[in-house]
Amino acid sequence: MTANEITNDLHKRTIDQHLDFLIGKAREALETARNAGSSKLDELAVAQARQQQLLENMACRDPLTNVFSTKYFEDTLPREIVRDISAGRSYSLALFDADYLKPKNDDEPDHHDAGDRYLRSIIDITKEEIEKIAGAFIARLKKGDEFAICLPGKTADEAKEVLEKIRLRVVTEVPDRAKLTIPRNRDQTTISIGITQIRRGMSARDAILQADHALYTSKKDGRNRTTIYEQNPYGLK
Repeated sequence: MTANEITNDLHKRTIDQHLDFLIGKAREALETARNAGSSKLDELAVAQARQQQLLENMACRDPLTNVFSTKYFEDTLPREIVRDISAGRSYSLALFDADYLKPKNDDEPDHHDAGDRYLRSIIDITKEEIEKIAGAFIARLKKGDEFAICLPGKTADEAKEVLEKIRLRVVTEVPDRAKLTIPRNRDQTTISIGITQIRRGMSARDAILQADHALYTSKKDGRNRTTIYEQNPYGLK
């Protein structure tokens, strides 16, 4: 297991521990209410509704970056495609990868804390840019250092303008935001980006594969760049 996988596993365990604790407390409250009578059961119903909402919020958020989880992304993207494309609205999907995460985890004096700051700094910049776009959201994917950005109402070219602002800000702002100390790490604060515009008849899986192919092209061409999907530029299948 790699260092990044260990970190992700620890984050998942933290969520699982919180969920186990909350479920245990809910069971205790239910037993107390049953013993106390109907008025307490009414109070419990309200408390349970709040508890359920809290559990749902925890399940759909990434604990490190507080962006949406992979599950939320996978559940939401198909619905958004149906809604927006059926209405004749443009919709673009971008995937980006935080380049050179491993050296931040390995070489900085505080190791994984530096890697976490690196990711959070990139996400903070991304949020600042996409919050200007109605309905746009970001989600962390299972690979850990890869994220998805959904951009309703944007063509691929318009999405590229947004993503290029993010990419350039990552280069100039993240070294200080993340408090990186080693010169090589400060020089290697970049993201690689792939974009696809979702067309009528495309599935969510098609869109993810196309954006992933474009991301692969950005990384193969040297990283720190934004690529719009073209039909298998490297013969990918």
